[in-house]
Parts: sequence; C-alpha cells; structure tokens
Amino acid sequence: MFGVVSEWLHIYSKIWYVIFWTLTGTADTDATVVAVIGNWFGKSSRGFVMGLWGASPSVGNIVGTCIVNGVLHFGYQYSFLVTSSVTFAFGIVILFSLISSPRDVGLPGPDEFSKSARTSLSPDEEPLLGPGMATRSIESTVSVRPTAVGLCHACCLPGVVAYSIAYACLKFVNYSFFFWLPYYLQMAYGWKEDKADLLSVWYDVGGIIGKSYW
Repeated sequence: MFGVVSEWLHIYSKIWYVIFWTLTGTADTDATVVAVIGNWFGKSSRGFVMGLWGASPSVGNIVGTCIVNGVLHFGYQYSFLVTSSVTFAFGIVILFSLISSPRDVGLPGPDEFSKSARTSLSPDEEPLLGPGMATRSIESTVSVRPTAVGLCHACCLPGVVAYSIAYACLKFVNYSFFFWLPYYLQMAYGWKEDKADLLSVWYDVGGIIGKSYW
C-alpha cells in the first residue's frame, strides 16, 4: 500500500503515506518477541539469547538492502513489493509454527522446571515423594500462568523509563545513520544508488558484532 499501490494508482498524497506508515509502526513491536523469548529461556541463558536476538535487526537490514539492490533497477515500487512479500511469507510461517510458551504444549517454563526439579526431585526428598507426586507437582506448576504486567505497572519498575529513553535515542542514531549514509554517498561523491546501498551494509555488519558481543 505504501510503495506499490500508490505508484500503480498514482496516489501521491501525504495523508496516504502518513496513514499507512503509521499503521506499519503500530504493527512493529519488540515487546511480543521479548515476551516469547522470556517464556522459553530461563534467567541463566536469557541474556545470551537476547544478545543474539538483538542482532536480528541488523541481519534484516542487510538482507533487505541486498534484495532491494537486486530489484531496484526495475523500479522503486518493486523494492517495496518484493520485501513486503518476503515479510508476509515469513509471517505466515511464524503464525502457524510459533509456540509462544512451553505451557501451550503442556511443559513447564524453564525456571519453573528447574525449581520443580530442585524441590521435588532432590535426592533427599526422592524417597518421600514418589514419581506420581513429583509429576503432579510439575503439572500443577504448568497449569498456573503468571499474570501479564500492564503498561503503567511496567513503567513504574526501576530502570524501565530510563532504558526506554536510552533505547529510543539509540534507534534514532541508528536509523538516521542507516538512511543518511547512502544519500550522502550519492550527493557528495556521485556514487550510484546500488553501490551506496551495498557499502552501507557494512554498518550493520559491525552492528551484529557489537550487539552479539555486548
């Protein structure tokens, strides 16, 4: 709708672009992904997993830039068409394959399982608790789903607001540099658009290393 339909129907209204760009932003959220990762990985490994996941935007930027660079000569609208089609296809795969929580398939959460193993299956208590009681203990833990934290409550947690502001500033710098660099190379040095885009990919390569390491 943003780049393909508007070109085919010759719709170049600012209102059109504002509406669909805003709708795109409302569907672009990291909160759901963070919640799913938190459901599957315990506190001992969550930091490492989140570090690897933090590199995913840079990977997406690299793949997207390479795809756009390959179809841009057909017309700018095809860069929107191809990338949005790929995103939609992967969205369908995720919709039908992603299990948001271990509880959805009858398994305890990572922290709950380790806690149940320590309390119910320790060597000192094993003679007192038979296998049936241990199983019922784990099943009772699985059936309890913690209550989700609301937005107001989350903002009241220590460090959440400060981290959000810092992350917003980081995203501002990141995307300013990501979109500005190809334009600068074209305007200042007369580079072709495809070569400028490919060179800007190396910024995200460094981003992958930095995010994964830190």
